[in-house]
Amino acid sequence: MFFNFKKKVISKNSYFWNLAFFLILIFLFLKYWKNQLVINYIDYGEGSYLYESFLINKNLLLYRNFFAPQPPIIYLIGGFILKLSNNPLIIKYFLFFLFVSSNILSFYIFNIFFKNKKLSFLTVIISTFFTNTIYWWPTFTGETFLRFFLVLFLFFFLPFEKNSKKKLFITSFFLNLIIFTKFTAIFFIVFTFLFLLIIDKRLFFSFIKYFVILFLIFFGFFLFIFGKDFLYQTIFIRKILPIKSLSFSIPSATLFLIKFLPFYLLNFVLAIIFFKKKQYSQSFLFFISCFWFPLIIFNFFEGTYLYIFYPVELFLPLGFSFLIFNFKKINFTIFSKLVILISFFWSILVLIYQLQVLESNYFLASNYLDQMTTQKIIKIIKDKTKKNETIIAPPFFAFFSSQPLIDNFHDPFIFYYYLLTKNRYQLFEKTLNLIKKKKPKLIIADWRIKNVLSLIDKNYFFEYKKINSFYFLNNKDEILEIYIKNH
Repeated sequence: MFFNFKKKVISKNSYFWNLAFFLILIFLFLKYWKNQLVINYIDYGEGSYLYESFLINKNLLLYRNFFAPQPPIIYLIGGFILKLSNNPLIIKYFLFFLFVSSNILSFYIFNIFFKNKKLSFLTVIISTFFTNTIYWWPTFTGETFLRFFLVLFLFFFLPFEKNSKKKLFITSFFLNLIIFTKFTAIFFIVFTFLFLLIIDKRLFFSFIKYFVILFLIFFGFFLFIFGKDFLYQTIFIRKILPIKSLSFSIPSATLFLIKFLPFYLLNFVLAIIFFKKKQYSQSFLFFISCFWFPLIIFNFFEGTYLYIFYPVELFLPLGFSFLIFNFKKINFTIFSKLVILISFFWSILVLIYQLQVLESNYFLASNYLDQMTTQKIIKIIKDKTKKNETIIAPPFFAFFSSQPLIDNFHDPFIFYYYLLTKNRYQLFEKTLNLIKKKKPKLIIADWRIKNVLSLIDKNYFFEYKKINSFYFLNNKDEILEIYIKNH
């Protein structure tokens, strides 16, 4: 009787796995995630998005009054959140809500289509151990929003067999949110439409009709409000960015493939198998990560890094988890069976490695030294400057110290490549003249800012005295030097 009871409790559809899932989420929060709900400098881009959202609340118009290199959704959401509260940590709490909500929704989506709560449990929990997920969920970036929008899109989109005008409108809306959050999602959108074209031409034409209508509304509205600066800053200015050094891009891409290629292969093979069985919803879930995979090409261009895969890390372990519970139920061809076996054992080795470095990754993502370093720099800004006195610094520190940047100069990376060209853009020229003529009292310089200021004037720091420097454990490339102007 006991064994029958035990078997029933831990069966694949038992409520035991719902309880276990939520208990594990609570455990992960208490052990790891709560330590990340702090002000901690991890990524330069996050500071840019936060500062740009802050500027919107200062009644400045996106793209027209200040430079912003991404589509507007993230800035508009950030500006709205900051209007709700003056507490800057509200952003972190909001990001935590997006992260946990995505995990919970994914658990139920996987269970609906695979009828196995064990599989759902394993897939979501494994995904939380991947490096990008550990570092990226508490960062205010486009990838964080893409993960949430992608899960919402699937929640309303699947199954394919049940569709209505309301469903097509809602899913088209979320697909437009995805593209107007990061244009790099274009591959996913194109492959999604191709998938629909193959399985159901009628559904394809109905869906693309709603998508195009909403796209034109979104695009027309943004173009009307923000003007041609919207297109120039988010798309056309990128032609000035060079290809990365192969000595950097090839090793990073190789390491990425070693760690994640087996998961993509498992998902791809299973996607094909389910597609042949005409189980299209299940096939699409396996294909999601594969549709994102072509983004690896962006790793070879300056300004883009492999954290762009964070939105689909939630789906990477799906094939691995499925095989654990269903390997004997599938008839593989000899070739596919060989690919599956190699990829499966390769995935096990990767997961063993991920578990071995789990503690160190979480330590670096939320370490106390970096938190204290961040607070020290913010304190220096407040002690060395008057209220509303302009500074030059990474925008993260301008945002959390509430000090304005000179002419809102917050993207030295693209500005550097602009200075190397013969292009003339009024917004940048205004910033260039102010940096030359009105040198601020305080400069907090990383390698990006130093490169720009040295290019503007090789003697730019001649009037300044270096008073301190700081480094960060979670990013050894981010060394910040503090300069104060000589009187």
